[in-house]
Amino acid sequence: GLCLQKSGNTKEALELYNTVLKEKSGDNQTLAVAANNIICINKDQNMFDSKKKLKIATTDTVRAKLAASQINSIDFNSCLLSFYTNQLDQFKKKSVQLQGAAVL
Repeated sequence: GLCLQKSGNTKEALELYNTVLKEKSGDNQTLAVAANNIICINKDQNMFDSKKKLKIATTDTVRAKLAASQINSIDFNSCLLSFYTNQLDQFKKKSVQLQGAAVL
């Protein structure tokens, strides 16, 4: 999926990621990464779908098994999603947390 996404074939990558989530192919970490990649593809579109996908990627049990770079990416996308959905208080809070984690 990532190769498709990076090469600009976002439609095919999105289909693959959604298939992984629908069929629950893989472990929870794989599902979290697929969900995060969908959020990246969606950008400022499909906010409801992105918010649902974010829930998959932000559970404590999943986060405990992710690499720091994966957690940072998910947190960054969560911050952007707050901005896109006009949740400015959440956006400010998450921005400060990201700055403290030296992600921005």
